[in-house]
Amino acid sequence: MVRRSETQYPKKASIPCWFLHTVRVKSGGGGAKKIVVTENAETQTSTVKFTLLTEDSAIKTVRGWLQLRDANRIEIVEQGITRTFTQAIITNNPENAIGESGEIPLEWVSQAAV
Repeated sequence: MVRRSETQYPKKASIPCWFLHTVRVKSGGGGAKKIVVTENAETQTSTVKFTLLTEDSAIKTVRGWLQLRDANRIEIVEQGITRTFTQAIITNNPENAIGESGEIPLEWVSQAAV
């Protein structure tokens, strides 16, 4: 059972241009310089955080997700809107927190939400 959730979606429209792109200068030889613009791939991910109640079935499920590495897919439905997160991978170590609060905290990073 999911206890609470927090999602963070990429918000391209509200992120300044300098955050989405990396701008560098490349030398072309003979003193010539050229600007090279690349897309910042680090801004193309989503994060999902939620906790599960510490139950045997939840612990087994989490261990299965850990074994799948980045092959997990998360679908969250909030107020009739479905967000899909593909290639999701757990980035924290939930096993360290088991038993402390009766909840298993999970933090994921995935491809940008669809």
